[in-house]
Amino acid sequence: MSQSVFYHPKRQTGYSSEELRAAFAAVSDARDWKGPILSVIRTTDRRLIRQAIIWYTSTVPAFGILPGHPERLVVSAAGYRCGPAGDSMPREENSYLAANPRKIDAELHLRTVVFPQRLRLVD
Repeated sequence: MSQSVFYHPKRQTGYSSEELRAAFAAVSDARDWKGPILSVIRTTDRRLIRQAIIWYTSTVPAFGILPGHPERLVVSAAGYRCGPAGDSMPREENSYLAANPRKIDAELHLRTVVFPQRLRLVD
């Protein structure tokens, strides 16, 4: 059976499925891949990490500079479960977030949804 033309990660994101899988595994929690994402990454990995998070969670990640480390970024995302494809919000709220992904305030998200003890350093 051949792969669908609609499911073509390289064409849609610019990265192969192996690259996306490895990048997502680096920032997600292996015990709960659907959960919120909070990690520290190299600035050079921003584009790949962004595409991987969107590909696997349907949420748009937020990036911020790690204070004192200009070569590092903090990345956060609501995660699959709390995103438009997830199953933990009422359908109306999911469709609102899908239509307005930038309406989620990244700083508020960091302070209220993702807890600091989940911060992971990705090398």
